[in-house]
Amino acid sequence: MNKLVQFLNSPLGLVIAGAIISGLLVQYIAARWQHKNWLFQQGFTAEQAQFGKELDQKYKMLEEINGAVGEVLTHSQNVVVGHMKEVPAKQLNEEMRSYNEAVMKWEANFRIYMIRLKTFFTGKELPEMWGAIKKERDNLDVAIYLLTAQGQGSPDECLAMINKISDMTVVLSQHMFAEIGQMKQRSFKSPDAAR
Repeated sequence: MNKLVQFLNSPLGLVIAGAIISGLLVQYIAARWQHKNWLFQQGFTAEQAQFGKELDQKYKMLEEINGAVGEVLTHSQNVVVGHMKEVPAKQLNEEMRSYNEAVMKWEANFRIYMIRLKTFFTGKELPEMWGAIKKERDNLDVAIYLLTAQGQGSPDECLAMINKISDMTVVLSQHMFAEIGQMKQRSFKSPDAAR
């Protein structure tokens, strides 16, 4: 035992003992640092995945709203143009049937889109804009009925309403894009910058 103590007190013994102790200490510190870094990376990855999911939901919502408006406006325009061109009654009846189906689908989906707008987007003006589009679309429905069933109003008035609804939808889409852009600018610190 004395020889071991003498050896450890010698310069060579101190170097070897220091190397062993520092090797173990450095290894312990490195392992803890790597574990901490791994945990941080996992949290960062999970946050990025959640952000991507939220972003995808907002883009999907934007596409669905534009698709719903586009579909009902296309059928509306087909009925108005068919009436203007005095297409045969059978063809006009088919256009009216398609239009009525599109309107029923629109009505069924309107509230769903309203709820989703309120859920996925924070802008208070977005549901109001969507409600204004619905109100104008309802006015268009009345105008198309008066035109086709009562012979009142003008096709140009209906087409102007279609254009107005289309423009209103563009404005709504621009507001949705603006909110998505703000969300994308939300800063994520890189793992290296956060350390």
